[in-house]
Formats: sequence, C-alpha cells, structure tokens
Amino acid sequence: MNSTHPSAEQLTRFGGGDLSATDLLAVDDHVASCEECRSSLQATFLGEATDRWQQLLQEQNRQPRERRWMAVALPVAAAAAAVVVLLLLSRDSESPLQSRVTSPPRSATQPVAPKAADVIRDGERTYIVAGRRVNGLPPDLQAVADRILDGSLPSRDAVRLLNPPPGLARGEERSDHSIRLTTPVGTVVEEDRPSFVWSHPEGTEWSRVEVFDTTLRRVAASERGTAEQWRPTEPLPRGATYLWQVRASRRGTVITAPAPPLPPARFMIIGADAAKQIQDARGSGSRLVLALLYAREGKLDAARAELEALASSNPETELPRALAGALR
Repeated sequence: MNSTHPSAEQLTRFGGGDLSATDLLAVDDHVASCEECRSSLQATFLGEATDRWQQLLQEQNRQPRERRWMAVALPVAAAAAAVVVLLLLSRDSESPLQSRVTSPPRSATQPVAPKAADVIRDGERTYIVAGRRVNGLPPDLQAVADRILDGSLPSRDAVRLLNPPPGLARGEERSDHSIRLTTPVGTVVEEDRPSFVWSHPEGTEWSRVEVFDTTLRRVAASERGTAEQWRPTEPLPRGATYLWQVRASRRGTVITAPAPPLPPARFMIIGADAAKQIQDARGSGSRLVLALLYAREGKLDAARAELEALASSNPETELPRALAGALR
C-alpha cells in the first residue's frame, strides 16, 4: 500500500469481504470518494456484482426501511457491502490501516448504494436494473423484454394475423340485422374452454356456434338455442389457432356470420407449458414475470396492464414504463 491508496491486494480482499471489521470500514471510507479505487474495484468485480447485489437486496428487504442501504460501499462490491452493513453497529475504533488511508470527506453526490431508479420492487422480489438488464430474470424472459423494446416481438406479428384487415372489425356483418361476434376474435386466450359471446338480431329462432381448426375441420359445436353465449364442455387442444362462426335461423332463413367476403373470426389458445408458467407467475405475485410471459404468448393487453401497474408501484424506475409504452 502507498501513502494514499489501499494496495491492489487490499482492494481485492475488500471486494471479497476478507478484511477485519475495522480495516474493511477504513477501505470503505476511502473508496467511497476515490474514483481511481472505485474503477479498480469495478474492473475486478463487475462480472459477479449483480448476483451479489440480488442476494444483499433480499436480505435488506427483510430489514426495517430506515436501516436499508446504510453504509453500503459500492454496487460492484456487494460482498463487502453486506459485511459493512452488519458491522456498522460495532464501529467504535480505528485500526492502523484506517489511520494510514487518506479519505476525503464523503460527498452527498457520491452515493454508496444503488439509486431507487436502479431497482424494481415486484411483490416479494427486488430486481437490480442496469440499462435493459434485469438481474435475476430468466434469460428467455430477458430476451422478451429486449424484443419488446426493439419492436421485434414475434407474438405481435402473430396477433396481427389473427385480426381482420382494417374496416372489417371483429368478423361483424355490415347490416344492422346481422349476427355480431364479440369474443374471442383476433386474440390469444389462456383458457382451453373459452367463452364464445355473440349477439343475434331480434326475431332469431335459434343460433349455433361452430369451431374449426385451420384445416376447416369442425372440432366443437353448440346445440341450437336462443342463448348468446356458449362454452365448450370439452377442452380444445392447446397451442393451436381456431376459427369460429355462428349460424342462426331468422324468419325461416339460415344466416351465417361471418360470411364472405368478411374474414373469418380467429383466435389462438396458448400452449400447455406456457399456461403452466403463467399460472405459476400469477401465484408468485411477480407482475414483471407475468407481463413478459403474457407478451411472449401474445396477450399484449394483459401484458401492458401488468407493466403499467408495476410502473405505478415503481415510479422512479424507467424500465417498466418503457416496456408498457412499447406495447401500445
């Protein structure tokens, strides 16, 4: 060690939490205001810092708010920071190292803990955010977040294919006396027994729903009746796209909707694995994970709603707002 800075060995041991309590605090005081030593620590520990911060955050979340982040050294020295927090209560003496290290006064503009904008508090979890990267997020969901921000989310294109061209809304006929299909039309659904909702004109004697796969093979059908809602008794196979129509008898004439030249009413049911992941995410209380799963599967409105709620509970963090905005 020279007269003003800790040695490289001392910085390495500091980053690993391998110093005595008093020496650790002395080096902590120094690096908090020494750019050169901070840069050295960053170069040494950047690769493992985010994982260590995640661990520390989980511990901090179990402490009263007024004790969180007290005297944590550097974002890149997470192991040392955890020790510093625990040792602050017993700091009452100086070591020889502490007296030798020259430490300029700590400035309010030199924080020793991540800013609120660098974290996302999501249910029982707290994530560290570095740019687009969310530490602790599974790689496949990180990739979904990146694609949302890049405007290259594959499911967005898939949903567009489910929707009719502009001007032909939701498989409706143009006449005021037509059958109107309400849902599911041009959307992705989670349930494998979705509710079909439509309306038929006054004077309809009966109506009947028919569901087809993409080869136009009929896979389900309702009984004739006067109701305007129906749910299949048996589940439809998951991970597939379907078309549906309503046939009705009115004044002795059978009409079908949608009928050419109108496009068919399409919808998609998400796959079994994705449905299980969504169920688990919902049970965990993680809005971020749930939103990214929704987005991956094409439930874009549901994904945006979850992200907007997450942004509302993390007002100083930009990423949830950016993700929600990119899904509009």
